[in-house]
Amino acid sequence: MALTQEEFDKLSKKIGSDIAEGIQKEMQKTDTIISDKVKDVVKDRLSTEDFNKFKTEVVEELNTKLGKLEQSSIKQGDKINEMVEQYKTSVPKTIPQIIEENAEKLKEIYKAGTGYIEVDLKAAGVTTVGGTVLPMDNPPTNPFLPQAGSGELPFYEILRNPNFISNYVDMGRTDQFRLYWLNELPGQGSPAIVPEGQPKPLLDMMFKTEMSEAKKIAAMVKITEEFQQDLPALGTKVRRMLNDKVVSYFDEFLYTQVLAAAPGYTLTDLNGEMRFANRWDAMLAGLAQVSANNSASNMLALNPITNAIVIGDTKKTDMDYIRPPFSDRIERMFAESAQIAKNFVLTGDMTQYKVDIYKPFFIRMGWNNDDFGRNQFSVLGEVRFHDYISTARKAALAYFNLNTVMAQINKAA
Repeated sequence: MALTQEEFDKLSKKIGSDIAEGIQKEMQKTDTIISDKVKDVVKDRLSTEDFNKFKTEVVEELNTKLGKLEQSSIKQGDKINEMVEQYKTSVPKTIPQIIEENAEKLKEIYKAGTGYIEVDLKAAGVTTVGGTVLPMDNPPTNPFLPQAGSGELPFYEILRNPNFISNYVDMGRTDQFRLYWLNELPGQGSPAIVPEGQPKPLLDMMFKTEMSEAKKIAAMVKITEEFQQDLPALGTKVRRMLNDKVVSYFDEFLYTQVLAAAPGYTLTDLNGEMRFANRWDAMLAGLAQVSANNSASNMLALNPITNAIVIGDTKKTDMDYIRPPFSDRIERMFAESAQIAKNFVLTGDMTQYKVDIYKPFFIRMGWNNDDFGRNQFSVLGEVRFHDYISTARKAALAYFNLNTVMAQINKAA
């Protein structure tokens, strides 16, 4: 509530320094009294109604004191009134005014331990920096970013793996923090042909409950107000990069979980059955394992390096490429990703792996801990989700080493 130096200087010239100092002193004193009460409002020790009553009494007392100062110099009375009225219409919002207008919101923030409010501190008639500060004759240069402030610079982010596994798993939505399902377990007994008059065979049905709890992937960056103001385009890119990094990590996490669920190559029926077995034969054997477990593969993925080797290795002595008769089947479900380890294959019915989004990805910005005092704000990116596969359906996936399977299925000449 106190006068700024510029306002004080104007007042001193018009009514004299003694009276101006008296006005400034009373305003500062009142500002301190109200600010102290603000703490009680934030800590919920004083209601908004009681605060407003208290503020009215204090301001009335201030007006009385200012009136006495005014009477002490009748000739300057009009000048005081002019300054007081100008102060009322042009001054930025004070801390007490902000508290009064946002008391309930600040109580919520205090109880939560973090949060923010947005306030326009300027009032009509306040001169902007752009209109009062002239440009320097020799502006400084930044050794790290010499063109800072002169325009948007070309920006080249690091190229990362595009989303891969999230394009193949079964993506859905849920409003449940916990998800439950039943797995059928192998029971005892079997249906049979029953002669007339004979007892029917008993079947033993067994089930087991499984559960998923929502996981969270999140990250946070801090951006200073100066960075955002001086380099707004780069500040925007930082927020977008936060989005990309969280989503990219989400995809990579799902990939590691799919691999953890997928069994290796366990089929033994093809051992020693394929003459001169090569990588194409090993991939075919993986598809056979999935089919033998009553599933149908909808994806077969290789590392780009492995894919190049597979293609380049299938040549005749005259250098013509050889295509196996089942290559079309594999190519229809083919996928390529740098996430796949070299010389490994991931295949199977990926829709058996479920991903249900509990809280979609979002970005939140605000103050965290001492951000406000440091002129910075925090930007948080977060997603909550379930990812799971029934134990009864894991056999629909397969992840294995091509060389290992080649050696296993190869038939000696």
